[in-house]
Amino acid sequence: MKSVLVVVLLALLAFFAHAQQCTEALQVACVDDIRAAYPVCKKAAEAGGSDTTADLACLKYFNKMKPECWPCICMVAHAEHFDIKGC
Repeated sequence: MKSVLVVVLLALLAFFAHAQQCTEALQVACVDDIRAAYPVCKKAAEAGGSDTTADLACLKYFNKMKPECWPCICMVAHAEHFDIKGC
């Protein structure tokens, strides 16, 4: 029973990972949003949480960004040579 559950969970993860891929067209559509958010969020990251205004400004950009752009953040970061932790 455990092995069946593990296989089902892996299948679901694979499905969602495939569904969350960043296509080239989506990358082109999202690059401007990501470029605009990067300097603001970089400032917030450098402050390490001590600059509430910078944190809120960064969150504002991510709130405006289309949810389908989120999988493209790391692809754009690599292409633009942005240093983003987790990418």
